[in-house]
Amino acid sequence: MKAKDVAGKTVVITGKFTKVDRAGAEAALAQLGAKVTGSVRAGSVVIAGDLEGNIEQAKRVDLQQKGSITGDVNAGSLTVAAGARMRGQAVFGWEDSGKSDKKTGGKHDSAS
Repeated sequence: MKAKDVAGKTVVITGKFTKVDRAGAEAALAQLGAKVTGSVRAGSVVIAGDLEGNIEQAKRVDLQQKGSITGDVNAGSLTVAAGARMRGQAVFGWEDSGKSDKKTGGKHDSAS
């Protein structure tokens, strides 16, 4: 699949996967510039298109110049290029970022 096949299009993923999981497929499509709706859970996420949904438990998120996220990001690290857009909350850089925080709902107190 090439970027010209999915760039700017909304993609729906259904069925079973044998060589990649759903999160990996969603992340790959977003990297090609497709509009992905729903949450993404992957180790490394690159957004070059539009994502409507949350990024959960990522080790690294790279929001590229033409990328946009409408949703929350929970990651170990977050890189945002000039020109990228995001509407939502971001939690990153904490020792437990990229992991679910059920006690605080992902929020951290800087005094602790």
